Amino acid sequence: GGFHATARPEDLLKSDCVDVVVRGEGEETLLELAENVKNGIYDFKAIKGISYKNADGTISHTPERGLINPLDNIPFPRRELIFDYDKYTPEQLGWIMTSRGCPYDCAYCNSKTIWERKVRFSPLEKVIDEINYLKTTFNSIHINFMDDSFTVNRNRVLKLCSMLIENKTGITWACLTRADLIDDEIAVSMKKAGCIKVDIGIESGNKRMQQLINKGIKLEDVRKSSDILKKHGIFWTGFFMMGFPTETKEEILETLKFMKEVNPNWAYLNIFTPYPGSKFYDMVEGDKLFQQQNNINIYSHQSPNNCFSTNISRDEFKKVVKLMFKEFNRHNSSLRSLLRRAYSKKYHRNPKQFLKDAGKVLSWLRP
Repeated sequence: GGFHATARPEDLLKSDCVDVVVRGEGEETLLELAENVKNGIYDFKAIKGISYKNADGTISHTPERGLINPLDNIPFPRRELIFDYDKYTPEQLGWIMTSRGCPYDCAYCNSKTIWERKVRFSPLEKVIDEINYLKTTFNSIHINFMDDSFTVNRNRVLKLCSMLIENKTGITWACLTRADLIDDEIAVSMKKAGCIKVDIGIESGNKRMQQLINKGIKLEDVRKSSDILKKHGIFWTGFFMMGFPTETKEEILETLKFMKEVNPNWAYLNIFTPYPGSKFYDMVEGDKLFQQQNNINIYSHQSPNNCFSTNISRDEFKKVVKLMFKEFNRHNSSLRSLLRRAYSKKYHRNPKQFLKDAGKVLSWLRP
């Protein structure tokens, strides 16, 4: 998560360092690094927030750089600077973060290693400006708000909804939030302001696992938010996860049962992946598989090889993974789910997205 960039510009070869990694929140650090290289300065000891490999193979770490505060000190990203940006669809370019950070402490998440457990908000006027820029420059009429928990500040969301309506932006949008941060007033305001989809992280349908992952929600919260979103006609997706440390086959199957109970319009399934800085990472650090695959290959949310539970064999885990994905794909490929997704995506406004999604569905239906 967060901003991680590795850099190996040709100019760096003139210096004693070969590889440079920007740690944490990177805008100010990367700018300072680029200015040093541009000016022929290759001694990076004074730049906070980087790690680099020296010519002798040793690694140097400079002190941490503080978080950027307030966020209005940095401009919003200029998508036209992306290499071959014209190959991206307007929707792919229409992603906005209106805040950074999450106050919660889920055991599988390493967000706090980047943002800490603080939430910093961009000024709402800046959010409106970025939306107008995306509409004018790229014809982006659908926006994905990528905040960790979009409705964590209830009054701010209500104000943003009012501003979206007052400014007649005419966009549709989606967001990610928590099951315990949804109520009727929020749902009504969001829908009036153009919200057509809400993503909710549920992870597990088992009470013990919910306590272990420390998400801080109850299964009843999910049931309630599901009812609210359905009542107000907002398409919602549920994010689920399996393979947590100590999870059993029976507990995994409870997640499947719960998914079918709350019946999201769309259901995503991921396999637990241990991220450095998370509590679960410490739990599995001694695992033989983890030690053997402690490289980029392990960071896949879909690999059945990522079995880190001591309560289920690897062979049995692979069988359960196959069953779970089969059932989730069956749920998503039902006619009801496909029609609701088609409606939420507003395909009449974006035919290219329809063709892309149709290709995905066909791939699921192949034997």
